[in-house]
Amino acid sequence: MEAHWKSLILLLVFRLIVGTDQGNNFTLNLFKEVYNLESDRNFVLSPPIIRATLLFLYLTANWNAALEIQQALQLPPDKSEAIVELKNYLVKSIDDRAQLPVSSQIYRDPSELSDILLELLDGYIKPEVSLLSYNDDPSAVISVLLKSTYMPNYNLLISTAFNFSATWRNPFNPQSVRSGMFKFSNGYHQVSFMKKTARFGILKLEQLTALEMLYNSDLSMILVLPNDEDVPLSSLVKDFNLKTYRTIDSRLRQRFVEVAIPRFVVDSSVPLGMSLARMGMVSSFLANAFDFYRYRGSGLGPMDHVGSIRVLEGGTVEVEEALEDTVPPALLPSFRADRPFLFLVRNTTSKDILVIGHHSNFNG
Repeated sequence: MEAHWKSLILLLVFRLIVGTDQGNNFTLNLFKEVYNLESDRNFVLSPPIIRATLLFLYLTANWNAALEIQQALQLPPDKSEAIVELKNYLVKSIDDRAQLPVSSQIYRDPSELSDILLELLDGYIKPEVSLLSYNDDPSAVISVLLKSTYMPNYNLLISTAFNFSATWRNPFNPQSVRSGMFKFSNGYHQVSFMKKTARFGILKLEQLTALEMLYNSDLSMILVLPNDEDVPLSSLVKDFNLKTYRTIDSRLRQRFVEVAIPRFVVDSSVPLGMSLARMGMVSSFLANAFDFYRYRGSGLGPMDHVGSIRVLEGGTVEVEEALEDTVPPALLPSFRADRPFLFLVRNTTSKDILVIGHHSNFNG
């Protein structure tokens, strides 16, 4: 067992190099599919914890289910590499809990678990994956729990969640907040705009403009909106892919910018089953998709994702005061988010997209 674990560690360097693109591609594809079904309300996702949960299930997946997950997540055929990627994500998630606490709860039947699953739990992914009877373990990222009596039998029920918390490197001054009109998808409405003139990362392409705002960490938020006010956000989302993200990342430049963005909060709960099926994961919802139990197969049942993010003067928190803006004596570019936009939170070092969502609907 020890020799095999050492060989898995050697794969980590390779997975770190190529893993970001694969993870970000999954993130963007999942966001598009959820948006196609849920665009009439604001929502926010943390796809990495969803991907990690699917990675965990992939390790016990059979035949078509394994192939479909492999293709959707862009995984190598060797499941040993998937174990390394999963372990790396779980360990890092523990380290990042102060800003981005994530969790995944897999509810199972009381049937005896398979040897494959028990070996995984005992040999590689403890304590970040916990096997408990009823109560979740606060030290675990993924918890495998017994179902309550009111839950349906036979299928695995999954709930993933996150709650983002961080502070701006350059907080907005509450005294500069002004009311203004926002062109929501469901009409014009008056909202509170936060305003600041400072150095931000900004990029204007033919179809879109992006603004990057740094947090007091290695994280940042990027807001993206169409340049044409008459172009719906759905057009931007449709064309937003890994190449678009790479272009934004490589061409953002730090400049003094006059920024006006709305204060907003997104609390959402979205079902994922249909979106994952549209990404090609159909067999995972069949009865014999996974060797989770010793004496019978199992498949995915309902799967949901709960997320929360706040964009306020201090970041995800309010502040009473902030430093006054320093305005250079020159004509400044401006960024005013007064119509539907896409937003994402990323790690500025690894480039991993950790959170993605949209703000489009009033009271959405």
